[in-house]
Amino acid sequence: MKEFYYNRKKLRNWAIASLFILLIALGFVATTLPEIALITAIKLVALASALVAFYVYMKPQKLAQIDNEGIIIDHNAKLKWKDIEALEKFEGRGLCGRSFIRFKLKSGKKYPLTFTQKLASGSKYGAFSIPLYAMTKDDAAAIEKEIKKHLKI
Repeated sequence: MKEFYYNRKKLRNWAIASLFILLIALGFVATTLPEIALITAIKLVALASALVAFYVYMKPQKLAQIDNEGIIIDHNAKLKWKDIEALEKFEGRGLCGRSFIRFKLKSGKKYPLTFTQKLASGSKYGAFSIPLYAMTKDDAAAIEKEIKKHLKI
């Protein structure tokens, strides 16, 4: 089984940005009770965001796992190679171009979807897609090569 991970540099940038936001939030001062409640809530959210960001940065996050049976994207259900009808690759353009690979299932095939997949199913990303923009360029090329080995499309 081959495993691919999110780009740690981008995760590090998110962790640093969360820490910066926490430092700004800690600088807020309140005098009245409603302000104290609001600012305390802001500080707690900033602290939680920073803790989650550093946890995600310290523990490598799997983007995909590929074996001979299929592919697991993030921590979702295993998508079997035989159930995939088509593969579409979208190249990112412009400053924030987002390249990704989207899988289209054969008609009649159903997989349990997470909340995020249900939201994404109506977008151009689809319920089953791999964000190449979230990986290093070498990993993105390697995962494309690995997928093409298993899919005969």
